[in-house]
Amino acid sequence: MSKSVIESDFEYLLRILLLLNEVRDGYLDKNRICLIDFMAIYAKDFNLNEKNINGYSPYRFGEYFAKKRNIPSVIKKLMGFQYVVAVKNNNDGKYGITDKGKELCKKIANDYADDYVAIVKLILTEKRLDDKDVSLIETDIKNKMYDMLGERTHE
Repeated sequence: MSKSVIESDFEYLLRILLLLNEVRDGYLDKNRICLIDFMAIYAKDFNLNEKNINGYSPYRFGEYFAKKRNIPSVIKKLMGFQYVVAVKNNNDGKYGITDKGKELCKKIANDYADDYVAIVKLILTEKRLDDKDVSLIETDIKNKMYDMLGERTHE
């Protein structure tokens, strides 16, 4: 059974490109890219929007850790297409969009992309997402994953 475009790496590639297109003041590391993407597609769960643009799968919080494992290969593919560039900052890799990537983003026009970009803009302007914030949000995601799996008692 083949995956649809909606569930594919292709969708993930395009979302990451759209996300990086909205970063106005520099570059993002892999953790922040993954976290912002996840928060954007499940924005209702983070009180950022009235809906989750990727739906309400009972296993959605488990997706985060799979996406986090995949982000290096996604970024590598985007760099291979010359849509993304890497910079080093104190041994931490950070990534930004190239002019070629910006040109591709101009061609992506649909309701899903518009919703995604609007939520990403909100996250980038409203959330600090320093290392402590990233760690706290990841812990919250892990706890919600365990809750959905019945490993913890709901409060």
